[in-house]
Amino acid sequence: MVLPLEMLQQLKPSDFPNQEEYEAWQRRNLKLLEAGLLLHPLVPLDDENTAPQQLREIIDGALEKPLETSKNNETMQALRTVVLSLACRTSNNIGSVSETSTHWADGFPMNLKIYQMLLEACFDVNDETSVIEELDEVLEIIKKTWLVLGMNQMLHNLCFLWILFNRYATMDQAEGDLLSAGNNLLIKVENDAKAMKGDENYCRMLSSTLGAILSWAEKRLLGYHRYFRSDNAESTMGCVVSMAVLSVKIMEGGEGISNEDHIEGNEMDVGQEKVDAYIKSSLRAAFVQAKRLKVLSVDNVFRQIMETVKSSKSSSTGQQNELPFMAKLAEDVSTLAFTEIETFSPILKRWHPLAAGVAVATLHSCYGNELKQYVSSIDELTPDILEVMKGADKLEKDLVQIAVENSEDSEDGGKSIIREMLPYEADSVTSNLVKSWIKTRTDRLKEWVDRNLQQEVSYGLNMVKFGVFDP
Repeated sequence: MVLPLEMLQQLKPSDFPNQEEYEAWQRRNLKLLEAGLLLHPLVPLDDENTAPQQLREIIDGALEKPLETSKNNETMQALRTVVLSLACRTSNNIGSVSETSTHWADGFPMNLKIYQMLLEACFDVNDETSVIEELDEVLEIIKKTWLVLGMNQMLHNLCFLWILFNRYATMDQAEGDLLSAGNNLLIKVENDAKAMKGDENYCRMLSSTLGAILSWAEKRLLGYHRYFRSDNAESTMGCVVSMAVLSVKIMEGGEGISNEDHIEGNEMDVGQEKVDAYIKSSLRAAFVQAKRLKVLSVDNVFRQIMETVKSSKSSSTGQQNELPFMAKLAEDVSTLAFTEIETFSPILKRWHPLAAGVAVATLHSCYGNELKQYVSSIDELTPDILEVMKGADKLEKDLVQIAVENSEDSEDGGKSIIREMLPYEADSVTSNLVKSWIKTRTDRLKEWVDRNLQQEVSYGLNMVKFGVFDP
């Protein structure tokens, strides 16, 4: 049975509130026939078959002028004939006709669109992020359409995954159960993808769905310090990472090594490689943000000083605020590191055993680059510079300690991470500055002594010359 065709014949204008609603309903059913039989048919159309052209002409005419649907109407009889001839074609032989089955709603992707609309019935009308209490019963009813729509369990899992994810992503992202359910379905889809590897339509839909999920997830994970906090990291961030990693694994054909597998040499499994990138990207962004806030803070202080004190001495004091900036930045980086270890590293460790080490190594490198640039601009030792060097040394010790403590379970005890952390050499920098300071002042003293001796000698010679002093 071709349902839209039967409905066109069974329902009359008197069944609708007015003629306009009836005509709109009739056009929707004709469009449904067009989509299922002409635009997205299960069995490809035969160029030699005249039925498609006849159906197009009937639909075009009916869209301009409402179709008379009585059984004796010539146009209606012609519509029934061409619809059934197209719907009853078999996939085994394009020219043959089946008397027992029809294909009007199982062509890709029309069947998926219809099925997704049916799955929307699983959500509460009054609360779009909540599923109805009768979910299991409704799903059983929806599954009865599989034969008509050409669906199966694998396609159902993929469609329902998209519905759950799309609901969560497009709403307020507050209903964590939707995300968790989507993650559980994605685990099933990972197995389904292997069984459906040769199905072109399934693979195309799978690629589109996973691409959308991965794009959404990575937007958040590449800057997870902006999107997650201590109160939602465990429940939400874990699901987002899982969905991102699973999506990549499925799209790469499931060839990645599982999380539990041993990793040899420099090889990483898909999950570890992705999480490594997320950690570095997010912490670099967090460092830049911390630096920007500190710069703004210093600028505000300087501006206030300039507005309230006009003397050159006060202006000079304001300019020196740039020096303690690096010391304050070191404190912020240390705070950021401990927050990372407490909040995010325990979650990311599921996919990357050295998540904490990668985090502190990234922060160490970020601050090290700033410190190197800062040191290169120093001419002489000042109390502020000593404070900066002291802060840098403390930060480095904190980061190294974190790396060691969180690498106890690794094969090398975290040595590979430590090797990446090039020393700040704050003591060496301070020592060189002290030596330079001593040398500068010694040279000045020597210059002062030489100048005074020269003056004394010149004075004595002049005294002798003019007979004031008799040697």
